[in-house]
Amino acid sequence: MSGTGRNDPCPCGSGRKYKKCCLDPQTPEIMERKNALRDAKLAAREARIEQLKAFAERYSITPETKLVLREIIQELAIKIDDPNDLIVFIEPLVAKSEPTRERLTNVVKLGSFFWSLSLMDDPVDFGRGLEILAERMDMASGEKGQELELVAENMRKRHRYLFSALHQHETIQ
Repeated sequence: MSGTGRNDPCPCGSGRKYKKCCLDPQTPEIMERKNALRDAKLAAREARIEQLKAFAERYSITPETKLVLREIIQELAIKIDDPNDLIVFIEPLVAKSEPTRERLTNVVKLGSFFWSLSLMDDPVDFGRGLEILAERMDMASGEKGQELELVAENMRKRHRYLFSALHQHETIQ
């Protein structure tokens, strides 16, 4: 005897009673419904895999670009324990820029500034640092200022996620 009673929820997960769903799996209606459910689950899984692949491709940095970034970090004398940490942190910025040395240099400068902003505990200091950056980039007002603020906040969240050990002393609000 099966462990599922006729009036119990069907173990297939349809939400229907077992007797109205899979008790007699040989009926064409039930087989069709089960196949459609299986196909929908497979299609959703494939779609998620494609999204992950697209995301990984969009934010991936080639080994050659990483080498150039390390050289730039060294040339700019950015004080950081491990240059790879900064490279991982700025990956989204690198992926959105042209891979010219000049652009990558600007991205490293911007990324190191975001790194410093991310380490600021005081919201006032963070806000003032962001104002300084906005003035330097001539983005202090309007939509550009709001966009810069959004990017800075996202980079701050990214830093806290990637390097949580550096933020353990902070109180959670």
